[in-house]
Amino acid sequence: MPRGTGRPDPVLRQAMILCGGLGTRLGALTAETPKPLLAVADRPFLDTLLFELGRHGFEEVVLLAAFRSEKIESYIHDNPVAARFGMRLRVCIEPDQAGTGGALAHAAHLADDTFLLLNGDSWFDCNLLALTPLLARGPRAEIALMLRSVPDAARYGVALVRGETVTAFLERPPAPGPA
Repeated sequence: MPRGTGRPDPVLRQAMILCGGLGTRLGALTAETPKPLLAVADRPFLDTLLFELGRHGFEEVVLLAAFRSEKIESYIHDNPVAARFGMRLRVCIEPDQAGTGGALAHAAHLADDTFLLLNGDSWFDCNLLALTPLLARGPRAEIALMLRSVPDAARYGVALVRGETVTAFLERPPAPGPA
């Protein structure tokens, strides 16, 4: 147990990847293909995420799907990246798109006590396991987030922080600029 928390160290073995969005900003590219399956360097972008999870020792990945979920289901069969790392892949299909919260609520029965949640269209070049000690740091740490500062946050939601604590989330900042 980490000193003073009364909780055992969380172990990250499972990741859940949000794959259900419509990808409308990409127009015709995502009319028939979920954004995480679009090719980047001739391979589905999900291969990049699975590789990163595999090299960090993740054992199970649950893909949270909605839009064109049959393509996500097809993707997991005989997946070479998962096979390389011995990862188990599962798909949880959301019956009606209800956003991030809805996807998580629908998949709650599949979730480990501690898991990593990723967007299916984003990748951070970082040590994913560095989040584990943050969860063990204090009794109030229920969630650890990895955030990125960008020069102009006008296209993104924003997390307001004080030190290491998120104090609020904004859907979009009120004006262009850094966040």
